Amino acid sequence: MMEPIGVWPAVPGLPQLSAGDRVHLIGVGGAGMSGLARALNQLGLAVSGSDRQASPMLEALAAEGLAIRVGHAAGQLPPGCALVVRSPAIPEDNAELLAARAAGIPISKRAPLLGALMDARIGIAVAGTHGKTTTSGLIAYALERAGLAPSYFVGGELPDLGSNARLGPGAHLVLEADEYDRSFLHGHPVYAIITNLEHDHPDIYPDTASLVDAFAKFAARVVAAPDGWLLVNAAWPLALQAASAAGARVERYHVEGDPEPVSTLAIDWRARDIETGPDGTRFELLHDGVSLGRWHLGLPGRHNLGNALAALALAETIGLDREGMREVLRSFRGAGRRFETLGSIAGITVIDDYAHHPTEITASLAAARERYPDRRLLAIVEPHTYSRVALLADAFREALTLADRSLVCPIYAAREAPLPGIDAASLGSGLANVEVCASLELAADRAAELAQAGDLLLFMGAGAITQASRRCLDQLRDRAAAGLLSAAGSAGLGGEARLGGSLAEQTTLRVGGPADLLVRVRRIEDLEGWWRLAHARGLPVRVLGRGSNVLVADAGLPGLVLINRCEAWQLEADDDRIGRVRAESGLTLAALAQNLARQGWCGFEMGVGIPGSVGAAVVTNAGAHGWEMADSLISAVLVDAAGRREVLGPEQLALRYRGSRLKDQADRLLVEVTLRLQRDEPEAILARIADFAAQRRRTQPREPSVGSVFKNPPSDFAGRLIEAAGLKGRRLGGALISPVHANFVVNLGGASAADVTGLIDLARRTVERQSGLRLETEIEQLGVRDVH
Repeated sequence: MMEPIGVWPAVPGLPQLSAGDRVHLIGVGGAGMSGLARALNQLGLAVSGSDRQASPMLEALAAEGLAIRVGHAAGQLPPGCALVVRSPAIPEDNAELLAARAAGIPISKRAPLLGALMDARIGIAVAGTHGKTTTSGLIAYALERAGLAPSYFVGGELPDLGSNARLGPGAHLVLEADEYDRSFLHGHPVYAIITNLEHDHPDIYPDTASLVDAFAKFAARVVAAPDGWLLVNAAWPLALQAASAAGARVERYHVEGDPEPVSTLAIDWRARDIETGPDGTRFELLHDGVSLGRWHLGLPGRHNLGNALAALALAETIGLDREGMREVLRSFRGAGRRFETLGSIAGITVIDDYAHHPTEITASLAAARERYPDRRLLAIVEPHTYSRVALLADAFREALTLADRSLVCPIYAAREAPLPGIDAASLGSGLANVEVCASLELAADRAAELAQAGDLLLFMGAGAITQASRRCLDQLRDRAAAGLLSAAGSAGLGGEARLGGSLAEQTTLRVGGPADLLVRVRRIEDLEGWWRLAHARGLPVRVLGRGSNVLVADAGLPGLVLINRCEAWQLEADDDRIGRVRAESGLTLAALAQNLARQGWCGFEMGVGIPGSVGAAVVTNAGAHGWEMADSLISAVLVDAAGRREVLGPEQLALRYRGSRLKDQADRLLVEVTLRLQRDEPEAILARIADFAAQRRRTQPREPSVGSVFKNPPSDFAGRLIEAAGLKGRRLGGALISPVHANFVVNLGGASAADVTGLIDLARRTVERQSGLRLETEIEQLGVRDVH
């Protein structure tokens, strides 16, 4: 249906874009504009952009190599600019927009560009007042897991895919079809979904009729039958009304318990017999009355069940593997800011959510009650736009009463001017358990002050509410870390403790932000004591040995990070030829092997070049030169969160290639290992160690690195695949895919975790595109969301 494209498909009235052309995006930090910027950059265009304020998205785009500026100024337009793309939120008097017009540079919004791309692909468009991001993200994830390498543009970051947008080599394009500014009236999808429909965006649609008319025009743009297919949620009468304008084949879906459509209306897809629980929702799927079995959705909330049902109907229609879809539904982690858990500290959980319409706020609060039925619920709400609040004030007020306690922040104006009598005070006035806060900062401070162990804090909004949620979480983390430090002092625990200690100093890559509390311990009793105390107080705990094989997030790690320097060891000889050594888990493999070699004992000298501790070597089943830890391990001593000890052997630890049961089990502390030994001449052992060390120097980079990034796939080598993909020597910021060994990413100085993850994602995508093999990471990414 499509020919491979090296540049963007032609758009009527706009120049044909070629690799190297300069494109500037005004308002690049938004969900839609940032996705377009990433796609243009992926095609080899020289992409620049600006936005009015700094944000994590701008930082991410800059880390990916885009020229990003904070603030708008005429001088920021690049010389020789071929095209300017503006966000619908950019006012007509914007300095860069005026400069572009004066220079005669073509100007467009993003919708015509995406419409042209859709017409060059098999388009899948998801429209609706609510649920677009989750539904389109789930479809993109399903296509990716099916090996179809889709393109996608979604209104939120997808942790399972590593981005909100990507141009894939496959035939399909998944687009979140946004009704704002009538953006969805470009292009002609082959498959389309309308998730629901109710009045919203009164600044664009003054009444319900105008909104329904726009959706009817969207429905009419779907490719006509027999190729075109439109799916509509039968619980929403306005959506059904809009769908009647389609020339495509129309099917309907319905979730049991939602409003029933008229009895004469045929329902093609149903979800019934619904069971909710802390791990998601289980339901029976029916197509034309025939059961397709029971399914498990990992996301919370019945609103997400509707989103999943729509994605399942699409998957069945285009022929995706049914069993594969079961795993997709179970494992999908949703989209960023869609009921996203920012952190749990001292028994308090902080969740960030995009809900900004009363229907969405109500649904998110219901999902919170469903997943956490026994916890006190605090809602912190940032109402979005004066026009929406004026239209839906009563519904906003009703939604605020559904939490145990609500804090109302100032209205986020976006592109609007204030309206008389419309403010946060008018929403909260007279409502029990509702407080009005004068600023986001005060709302964050008040939420932290109110929070108690067991509470759930749900921050909701589409504006700047993330500033409040992160400020609140930071305060909770600081409070918990200080409390732990005080309690440890009272308990007489030893160790070198630092609040906000740098983790970059503790890792071989020299990358990573601070720990809330960093403690270096040298005695096993202190290691276990801090471990038990942190768990008892509800703080996350992470233990690091020598910091190899780990990539720590730029934001650092919450709770307690223990630096394990427990290094005692004891040799036990069974006879003249066979022995064993018991070693505390913080001792390095290299130090232990060297000491034993001088006494004529060997068995794991092949691992002398692995820059890690014996404990970490067990957790990862580290190996080199044909040896792995499973070959030497006799037993390991573990401690659980309550301090109970157990001794496990290799089979119980389920040692596997570069992993073990412990790698996926954060509630066990490894304190001691016992390894088997054999006798040999000290000179012979030391000679082998020297050979192994020399080979390592020849074949591995000397700059700071995390070690081998990817596991070797069966019958091949990750480094060879990355080199064959032409990525050896590729640089991003301060990080570099090593010219010495392509399976190493090194820090040239000043690298960030974002630089490193950018190269990891690039290597994985490029190798998969060229070889069909998807590389799996060997390293542990702490605080960094890995892509499935």
